[in-house]
Amino acid sequence: MSGPQIFSPETLGFLRDLQANNARDWFNDNKARYEAAWKAPAEAFIKAMFRREGSKAGLFFGLQTDRLVLGAGMMGFDKGQLAAYREAVAGSAGENLQAALAALLSQNGRMNAPDLARVPKPYDKEHERGDLLRRKSLTIWRDYDDPSRVERGDLIDVCVMIRSHQTLQASDCDGDRTLF
Repeated sequence: MSGPQIFSPETLGFLRDLQANNARDWFNDNKARYEAAWKAPAEAFIKAMFRREGSKAGLFFGLQTDRLVLGAGMMGFDKGQLAAYREAVAGSAGENLQAALAALLSQNGRMNAPDLARVPKPYDKEHERGDLLRRKSLTIWRDYDDPSRVERGDLIDVCVMIRSHQTLQASDCDGDRTLF
């Protein structure tokens, strides 16, 4: 880890107190604490997670008193994206995506279960990448059990790891843009 912490014990303390005192009067009395313990760290987090312009990949996070969750990918493909994604997954680009996902999963990444119970038509129900074809979205997640120990360098490492493995290109489908 390198650099200063983004989410400090004060941030988590504020969130715990807010959870116990979720009332307007309490919040108004603690507005300065909100600014220092939550708003400023959240703005620093957003700067650390800033994604390059033109990327369709979303970066997601959730902060609770006991954990931080970071994610990247597409929460849902539109109809055209889904068709292009499945065509690419069924082709040679699918091998690259499968390898990239395996690398991310081996680095403490996780994925939600596929959206569909069966491989959609026209693909063979025993397709070697059936688990990817059954998805209507594609997001990788990483959980941190102690948000107060996550530093800016960790966030950058996650961003770099995720971006370095975004190998599925729509150029495999339509020749000129990344799918996500």
